[in-house]
Amino acid sequence: MKRVVNDISKKIVLLFFGFFTLLYAVGNILFTVRMDELITNIVSFNSGITIVNIICLLVLLILINILIKNDFFNLNEKIFLSLFLLLSLIVGLVWIFSNDPVLRELDDAYNCFRAAKNIAIGNLAPLSYKSYISVYPNNIGLVTYLLIHIKLFGADLALYTIRIVNLLFVLLGYFALYRITKNIFNNRIVTCTLIILMFGSMQFVFFSFFVYGNCLSYTMALLSVMFLLDYFKSNKITHLVLSSLFIICSISIKANSLIILIAEAIMLILYVINTKKLIVILVLLFTLLGVYGGTTGLQKFWGNRVNIDYNNTKLPTICWFAYGLNYDQRRPGGYFDEFEIYHTENGYMSEFTEKRVRTFIDGVLDNFKENPKLVLRFYGQKYLSSWVNPQYETFDQYRELNNSNFVKNVVGGKINDILNVFWDGISSVIAIGIFVFMIKQGRTLNLYSMIGMVIVIGGFLFHTLWEVKAVYLYQYYMYLLPYAAGGLVNILSRNKV
Repeated sequence: MKRVVNDISKKIVLLFFGFFTLLYAVGNILFTVRMDELITNIVSFNSGITIVNIICLLVLLILINILIKNDFFNLNEKIFLSLFLLLSLIVGLVWIFSNDPVLRELDDAYNCFRAAKNIAIGNLAPLSYKSYISVYPNNIGLVTYLLIHIKLFGADLALYTIRIVNLLFVLLGYFALYRITKNIFNNRIVTCTLIILMFGSMQFVFFSFFVYGNCLSYTMALLSVMFLLDYFKSNKITHLVLSSLFIICSISIKANSLIILIAEAIMLILYVINTKKLIVILVLLFTLLGVYGGTTGLQKFWGNRVNIDYNNTKLPTICWFAYGLNYDQRRPGGYFDEFEIYHTENGYMSEFTEKRVRTFIDGVLDNFKENPKLVLRFYGQKYLSSWVNPQYETFDQYRELNNSNFVKNVVGGKINDILNVFWDGISSVIAIGIFVFMIKQGRTLNLYSMIGMVIVIGGFLFHTLWEVKAVYLYQYYMYLLPYAAGGLVNILSRNKV
């Protein structure tokens, strides 16, 4: 029975991940996406088969091949990792202190920080009826975290401490990814190849400027997966509890990590079927209660302070499904403000807004029925604009800020062009790596080592229906790196993994 369940589970994962891998490989090699993040924030689709992109891809493959063939990785992998983390720290600090620290007005991060700033001085208006939080109570966990910084350091200094903590968590996230890869493959060449791929994936370092919880949430999720894999190998309950605590914290700050919790829950249920360890079920129930406390519980706590039930005032969840059906070619599947405006102009009544949203969804689906070709074009563009965006909207937060010429050059000038070509080349290398991995090694992995695949599948399926932005998908991109490293070593090394 156990063997049948495991075999069926592995086949399902490989089937869905194989489909995703094919889309990812074709999309990244044939296309590239640019977003005018400095001015218009509009997506443009371009051919990925250009002389510059091909040269970049070949150079990267040749470089990795030379490093592997000449046994460059005789260098102690921990030293190699330490050098990479040191470089990331320097780049991150330079970037943080090169930028204008202010937040762009009316952004979600700006609204969350402003709410925390007012709460810190005893003004609870940002939590009350007709406030930003009454529309988006899902951000209360982030506001609570920002409030701690402001209480400790003051509002002005907090803009720096938040970003420095972000950067430290980025480094911790890279370390967790290294440990995850080591756990899956236990091969020095693979882990060193991963470090090269992480060097080519330093968008995460630039995310440290975001005051919107991305770095903390993404890293805590990585740590949760890391400790879960440790538990599957060691059976130490401490590792399982740490995994639980980190995913609770991750979801409390950004609900996006719910997909990762679902993937972990699937793996834990399969683990219980195989081992009959009921303690795992208890820890899973504890995790669910913790997530409830860190999300709904926290909303009730702050709502009671101002006598408001956010369930009656929040933007209905169905809005995000409607955003996912936004077929505006400038930003397919992305946010638009129609429902929020309707919501605020009609008394912040969730029930009325939901009816308006359902009418919109019905109209879109009717349009799809009448124009089947529109469905393929829409979902193709939605996929490409998010999964094939090499910058992952890294510089979205910098538009309209009064920054130096250097920063503007990185965000939207010649340096940005160079970074885009480089990151596009790395994305193509990763696409080749996971494609080869799926063909040659996918079936050899044990079930629990497939957790990264399950997470990516979950993110892909969820954002096919939900609102999507490339920045949301970067956390799934990171789970591709270990498998890409394994695939590249399989191509280029005599020592197969």
